[in-house]
Amino acid sequence: MNDMDSRSLAFLLGVPRSGTTLLSHLLDSHPEIASPPEPWLMLAVQAMGAVHPLHPAGSQLIGEAFAQFVEGLDVGRAQAACATALYGEYLRREGKSIFIDKTPRYYQIVDEIGRIFPKAKFIYLKRNPFAVAGSLKASWKFDLLAALADADDELLFDLVLGYRRLNRFAAANPSRVHVCHYDDLVANTEQALRSALVFLGADPQAASTPFAQESLERRRGHLGDHKILETRSIHQDSLWAWRDVLTREEKQAVHDIFSSEEIVALGFGDLLPALEQDGIVDNGAALARVTHARVEGNYRSRQHLIDVSTRGRPDAPKMIAAVRKASRQPDDAIRLLGVKESPLALIERQGAMLKQLEEERAYFLARISELGRISEWIAQEKAARQDLQQELNILSDAAAAEQAAHQKLDQSLNTLLDMAAVERAAQQKLEQMIGHVSEVVQETQKGLFGRLRRYVDGWRR
Repeated sequence: MNDMDSRSLAFLLGVPRSGTTLLSHLLDSHPEIASPPEPWLMLAVQAMGAVHPLHPAGSQLIGEAFAQFVEGLDVGRAQAACATALYGEYLRREGKSIFIDKTPRYYQIVDEIGRIFPKAKFIYLKRNPFAVAGSLKASWKFDLLAALADADDELLFDLVLGYRRLNRFAAANPSRVHVCHYDDLVANTEQALRSALVFLGADPQAASTPFAQESLERRRGHLGDHKILETRSIHQDSLWAWRDVLTREEKQAVHDIFSSEEIVALGFGDLLPALEQDGIVDNGAALARVTHARVEGNYRSRQHLIDVSTRGRPDAPKMIAAVRKASRQPDDAIRLLGVKESPLALIERQGAMLKQLEEERAYFLARISELGRISEWIAQEKAARQDLQQELNILSDAAAAEQAAHQKLDQSLNTLLDMAAVERAAQQKLEQMIGHVSEVVQETQKGLFGRLRRYVDGWRR
């Protein structure tokens, strides 16, 4: 489309509180790269023709006139030209050659950005959703349980929709998307940063001082995480802080948004033992799909309101009048919108409710089926345990019989040893007697020979 989107333009993706400010700051400290705090430019460009309902020129007139004018034109080319002109101006002012747009909520239009800039590169920074939920609570007082009850909150959109859309985009564009994990970024910053710089085509050897005061001050007064202003070094304190920040109910709520299967698919399977240790259970993918459908429906309802206020639709005047009333008299605005529903609208709303009930019914049926399988498994396990107990009893009896045989053998061996001792004593006594008899025989022989010699000698004389 132009020479910016080959090497000069990249986008840093990630849901809010996933560490994108830190990575953006590290990249911005590189002499070739400009990565300012959250331009939000592409969301503004993508919303061409959509203005606030209270715009004094008339939001419907603006929307309709714009739609008629651009009909048949390449709006994507025009949006790219508008954005690259501003990106280029920023690069010229900063004297750098690569622009990285870090805006967390680009997950809402990431597919459009990919089409508008077909050669642009993307860095996707992933952080586990439990850590993100904990950071949302600690930093912005986000009440996850209350948000889930209403299912209509911007931060809930980030948590429920952001991961799925970014993961889908990364899977569809593997050659254009470099995935970086937050844990790797803080544990081995040099290697993670070098890998990102090589992907961007920047010199990985170029020196930078990311936490110099001058570098930090450029971010003061802008959007983004202002904690970076107090950061002087990278640490790993936040990796497992969510286990203390989130209550058990909040951890379970996050797990209900992301089933174990999804957590593994996101690349965070190592969390599952910690969740199990904390007593957090996987309620299955069906519940996660129900939650996602509710949040996605409310997200699209907001988009519908924008469309209503900027296009020639029959219900637009009523909605615009209500917005005007709301700016002055909220109660009157509510009464103005509280008209009786048309039959078609009522059918559509009840159909949506019926669909939600069907999804919930399917979820509970799946849970009942799962519980049935668990019950069968428990019965099989019980039977197996009984068989094992019988085998253990048989082995125990055999061991007792063997022990008795060993004892009897020991007794026999002791008896034989005693008999052998007696026999040795008798043998010793017999040997003594034989020795004594031999001595007596020798003495007797000596006496006989002496007497015989004397007799012979006497006879000779």
